[in-house]
Amino acid sequence: MQFAGSISGNTFLNASAVASGVLTLPAATDTLVGQNTTDTLTNKTLVSPTISGATVSGTFTGGTYSGVTIAGAAITTSTYEGNTWTAGTGTLTLGAGKTLTASNTLTFTGTDGSAIALGAGGTVAYQGGTLAQFAATTSAQLAGVISDETGTGALVFATSPTLTTPNLGTPSAATLTNATGLPVSTGISGLATGVAAFLGTPTSANLRAALTDEVGTGAAYFVGGALGTPASATLTNATGLPISTGVSGLAANVAAFLGTPSSANLAATLTDETGTGAAVFANSPALVTPNLGTPASGTLTNCTGLPLAGLTTQGAYTILGNFTGSAAVPTATTLGALTQKASPASTDLILIQDQAASGQLKYATVSSVAAAGSVASIAGNTGAFTLSGLLTNSVNVLQVTAAAKSDQQTGTSTTLAVTPSQAQSHDSAAKVWAAFHWNGSAIVVDASYNVTSVTRSSAGIYTVNFTTSFASANYCCQVTTEINGNTTEGAIALVETTSRATGSVQIRFLNQAMSAAVDPAAAHFVAYGRQ
Repeated sequence: MQFAGSISGNTFLNASAVASGVLTLPAATDTLVGQNTTDTLTNKTLVSPTISGATVSGTFTGGTYSGVTIAGAAITTSTYEGNTWTAGTGTLTLGAGKTLTASNTLTFTGTDGSAIALGAGGTVAYQGGTLAQFAATTSAQLAGVISDETGTGALVFATSPTLTTPNLGTPSAATLTNATGLPVSTGISGLATGVAAFLGTPTSANLRAALTDEVGTGAAYFVGGALGTPASATLTNATGLPISTGVSGLAANVAAFLGTPSSANLAATLTDETGTGAAVFANSPALVTPNLGTPASGTLTNCTGLPLAGLTTQGAYTILGNFTGSAAVPTATTLGALTQKASPASTDLILIQDQAASGQLKYATVSSVAAAGSVASIAGNTGAFTLSGLLTNSVNVLQVTAAAKSDQQTGTSTTLAVTPSQAQSHDSAAKVWAAFHWNGSAIVVDASYNVTSVTRSSAGIYTVNFTTSFASANYCCQVTTEINGNTTEGAIALVETTSRATGSVQIRFLNQAMSAAVDPAAAHFVAYGRQ
């Protein structure tokens, strides 16, 4: 179809190669919109159109847009009448002075299903704002909103609130200076048992019930009251107490003594006294036939009539007297404690008991005692004796001097006696010896002297250990072996020179060919030297 221009040119309307369909033109004067032209649509409704492959921009005014899908190319940030849609986030930013108006409730719905509905007649409140954004609210309205309030009435603030029958619970602190009507029985905690009852009804019985360390029973006591019979009391500052009636528990006659303190009244009071008469004090008392018992000390300078039976008992075989050259207090001693005179003179005196005179004590001279008790003969021999050989004399004592270890080692004395303890100290005496054998499993020491043990390291190697060591390793050793009836069994014994010590020595036993170590049938060991 061809349309000629009013001035020049032609416009062709071509159908598709395969034509099918109907093009209906409106029954009005209008302008067709071209595919590749820029046109303005007025009062048009696009129902579910798809706009793709282009960037949407420009100004949209009037019209209705519903079910529109924009697909294909990316949408850039666009501005519509001062309002901006931001690409990527979908944020709508209203321009300055712009207003978003909804004819009814405006609801914003998120992709997660959450929604915000804005009703008519209000202003949006911001999260960072205060409650002042809202209209005035009453305490009742606030209580209607809160779900966990306690109590009713007006909202309470800190300064000077008026509370009506509040239950304060357990406040951490409170000042009850102007409070009234606090019930003692239930309003005060921490009271001990019985204290609330006493505060409510302050009787003596209630006070006693509240106390835990009271003494006695009955009514509380105040000055001027009667004490009755107190269980205990301290009367340090008390006066006027009558002894005869004011003090109970006194023994018989004690009150009389306290009222009239005489010796007779004291004696009548005591139940375990001894003797009679006046009370005795320390300085210069006059005692009549007293029995002093055993005093710890006493001075009897002016005493007379002391019987011998009253003297202190002395030790056995002691002599009581003055053993000094001047006046002194007698002492007790024994004969062995007196000064000894080494060579008594013939005129010296000796105390004797004369048996011929019924045992009377007498004295005699030393010469007379010597003459009376001299020895006439010894074993039939009379006259003076001459010391010779090992006998010596010291203060009229015959004695023999024993040789010491050094004397034995010197070996030259002819006047010293040898005791068993030093016999082995002479150089000629064996200091160590032993007889031993190997029984196939253990060493058997048959006899020994000064030997602690004999040990076996291996076949033919033995060690003899000494009880007392030698003074040095330069001592003489001798070892022999036994045979058991067969000369081929004999062993050669050798002393190991390098192993000789002051306290032990090693011995080796070889066969007759000296080619191998063997255990002997029996061995004998002896050593000489100084220890």
